[in-house]
Amino acid sequence: MKKIIITILTVFLMTVLVGCHMVKAEDVVRVKEDTIPTEVTGADLDISKIMLEVTFEDGSDALIKLDEKMLVSTTLEKLREPGQHEVRVNYKDAYVHFELEVLEKYPDVTVKYQWNDEVLEEKVIEKHQELGTLPVPEKAGYRFDGWYLEQSYRTLATEQSKVELAAGETEFVLYAHFTPITYEVTFTYEGLKLVEKVLYGDAIYYFPTLGLLQEEIDGYYNGTSKVTADTKVTGNITVEIKKK
Repeated sequence: MKKIIITILTVFLMTVLVGCHMVKAEDVVRVKEDTIPTEVTGADLDISKIMLEVTFEDGSDALIKLDEKMLVSTTLEKLREPGQHEVRVNYKDAYVHFELEVLEKYPDVTVKYQWNDEVLEEKVIEKHQELGTLPVPEKAGYRFDGWYLEQSYRTLATEQSKVELAAGETEFVLYAHFTPITYEVTFTYEGLKLVEKVLYGDAIYYFPTLGLLQEEIDGYYNGTSKVTADTKVTGNITVEIKKK
């Protein structure tokens, strides 16, 4: 009987010691800070999407996917309230704790609609929200092709695209893509015709003779205006070749 009592006491003491180790573990289970959400609102708080990277006292690491049942001394409903929260979760007989700031709303961001280095328009929108209606800029001689998320024009932005930025960033830039319009330059001489296509703003690169010798030509005219290699094309024009 005495041996049984001693055995029971031994088991009890070991349980107490293990329990003390569990409590002590709370101070040595370190959470990698960049795995803690830095911008979240109560409405969007989803415990199951939080993955904490932790390091235990023995140096081992673990990636913990949180679950509402792991919460200690709080509830998901309480965590959804705006403010700073001390969160404790139970993981394999150890306590892990971290600080979580829950925002009432996401911070505002300035969305800049830009072409080259020129800002065409600005508006303020809440971070992580959809862009909504996009402006349609007009530029003489150019066709607007859309807004892009990168200056290299890889990803086309839509009204459903979200304003995603790293924590602390407050400007979101969209880049306009324009294509120069191609115009027709029609050369004529005594019923003969030749059409040359030139991009908006470019100069005429080829002056045909339409059967004349170069020394026979007096010049090229659009109405009464003389057309030369320095003339910039900004629309469809007809160029008459005049003979000396």
